[in-house]
Amino acid sequence: MFGKRISEYLGFQKVALIVLAVMGLTRLALSLAGWPNSTVHWFSMNLVAGLATISYGVAAYKTGFGGYKQLLPLMLFQMLVFQAVAALGIALAIAGHDNIYAAPEYSFGVKSQAVHLLMHLTVGVVGASLAHWAVGSLAMLITKALSPRRAATAAAVLVAASLLAGARPALADPPLSPDSHHDCTVTQTTVAPGANVRVKCTPQWTNPSTSAPVSFFAADAGSPAAGEVVTIGLASQLHSRKVRIHFKTEAIELPNGCSNDCRKLLSITLLN
Repeated sequence: MFGKRISEYLGFQKVALIVLAVMGLTRLALSLAGWPNSTVHWFSMNLVAGLATISYGVAAYKTGFGGYKQLLPLMLFQMLVFQAVAALGIALAIAGHDNIYAAPEYSFGVKSQAVHLLMHLTVGVVGASLAHWAVGSLAMLITKALSPRRAATAAAVLVAASLLAGARPALADPPLSPDSHHDCTVTQTTVAPGANVRVKCTPQWTNPSTSAPVSFFAADAGSPAAGEVVTIGLASQLHSRKVRIHFKTEAIELPNGCSNDCRKLLSITLLN
């Protein structure tokens, strides 16, 4: 399919597909257990799918996986998982087990759940795949446009740092800087809806002042860095590539849901 085997596509996006399925099934299970829709709706497959779609566009270009054509099968497989979970929920509702997937506010005004189910399995697969392909393609286009500029900026910063390092004497035991960088390989990428998106990587960063290890780097779910965290985190995780994380060194201004073994992530960059 467009020069690649199906197994290659699934291997590239397997983490996102697993997260998507777990999120959707958790949403269904909580709804069947009687949780109110106002709470269950925070377990959003749309959020996971949206972030994954952007990540495919960025990661496919940065890792050399493929171009715009290769994005289309990725979106198709993602929608098959998405709609399979939604269809399961609607089918259970038809069988008498009411749940959020068949709630009026999520049924697009369709009164017949049989018709609703058919829409998910037809328009929901084809139309949504094309819509997500358009978004992923835009993400890839923007990534292509920004990559040379970002590389030039990084080179300028490195040159300036080298000049500054050579122009002043070294300090023995410098104070802890308010922010720092850490190079590592991501082993876990997590989306906590309404709270944060975070990565866990190896090796851990150790606070030089306290010797305490830090396991996670996170950004608030609604912050500008959230999409970048998921995109680059998944790319590093899938292809075992190192990232450079810019973060706050102190446990202050922590994102929602963070504890003392977590630090606020300012930016994340995929290394060659």
